[in-house]
Amino acid sequence: MKLSYYKSISTPINDNGDAILYSFVTNEMLKISKQVSDHIHSNKIDELSAKLKNKLVEMKVLLEDEINELEEIVIENTNAIAESTTFNFTIFPSGNCQLGCHYCGQSHSPSKLSSVLHEPTLQYIDTQLSSKKYDDIHIGWFGGEPMLGLETIKVLTPQIKELAKKYALGYSARITTNGLLLNEKNFEALIEHDVKDITITLDGSKEYHDVRRMTKGGNGSFDVIINNWEAISNKFRLDDLGVNMTLRINVDRFNENGIIPLLELCKEKKLQINHFDIATIHSWGNDAHLRSFSRADWGKKKIDYYIQMYQMGLLKSFQVPRRIKEVCMAVVQSARYMDHTGKLFDCSETPLVKSYTQDYSIGHIVDFKKDEKRHFLDWNEEVYANKYPCGTCKIFPICGGSCPKEWKEGHEPCPDYKEFIDEYITLSYLTALES
Repeated sequence: MKLSYYKSISTPINDNGDAILYSFVTNEMLKISKQVSDHIHSNKIDELSAKLKNKLVEMKVLLEDEINELEEIVIENTNAIAESTTFNFTIFPSGNCQLGCHYCGQSHSPSKLSSVLHEPTLQYIDTQLSSKKYDDIHIGWFGGEPMLGLETIKVLTPQIKELAKKYALGYSARITTNGLLLNEKNFEALIEHDVKDITITLDGSKEYHDVRRMTKGGNGSFDVIINNWEAISNKFRLDDLGVNMTLRINVDRFNENGIIPLLELCKEKKLQINHFDIATIHSWGNDAHLRSFSRADWGKKKIDYYIQMYQMGLLKSFQVPRRIKEVCMAVVQSARYMDHTGKLFDCSETPLVKSYTQDYSIGHIVDFKKDEKRHFLDWNEEVYANKYPCGTCKIFPICGGSCPKEWKEGHEPCPDYKEFIDEYITLSYLTALES
């Protein structure tokens, strides 16, 4: 028997030297004594009790000698992708956005998805649903700013839902919005059209947000977004409606001090928020990443943010990221994105970006061909072939490689928690005890 490579033991959590053993393959954790920790660090498996060995086998921390762990993980990931029963399709109803965020790599135009493309879009979805047995269809509304194309959402949703009904599929939808148009009336329209997964971006408190996410006319957007969110929170019980609200915060060296004041304001105004997505900005066909922190600096700051959020009562627990088998939609054969002109893409960050030296589009909705060129379907095979260092990283099962596109562009997109994974494990265990 041998010990898994994809594991970690936290620093001691008490004066006795007890620690937490964590499997990145199964996302299971186990409190172990200092003696057991020492045996594992020294690879003295024979010194472990039979009962403990059985538990470690269950956790996939202890394996048969002949097992190739990376191969098993790659096979599991590849099978999960092939066996996916959800058809994911993201539509850009508008190519425009009211904001002029300095880190955005998109080029915006006032045009929207033409009604001429509605029928080809529906035919495309119908063809895809008929080609494989699915259980669900999930539609994303993205942009630009998708709320500028709200009428398109209203028109297409009932027709897409009819296709879901035709194939006896479940239906769900999400939207990522800047929040400027998310007033009560438009929120009700989204709910009526089953858009119940909503992400809104605020880049810190007003003084920071308004110099980052200003309108193209140079005006601030913070007050409008907060007022919209507050009005919705005061009028609706989102849990009762089945609505999931996520606050996205993009952070770099220039707004780090505005994060906690924003979170305090959210708590004060009792904004209904289910999830928090705090991330450092990255290259988006531009040099935005140059404003970011080093991975080590950002990892420490993010832990500090989450500890404060937990202390504020905004987080119920602190969790190590879960196992990822589909690192992103770009590696899934059936998942695609369509911009407002009908061009198809396999990555969410390639539509509307004019600065790329290559055209990342993989076809057009009008003359779509099934064997079109894809850019990232061989991701897991490339990891297994050691084209990238992901397979030799112990957190690969929970990271999945992060972003295939950034690796291919020469950037290293390793997650912020890589440098502080032991702290994540400790916090995950301690907050689980308190809950």
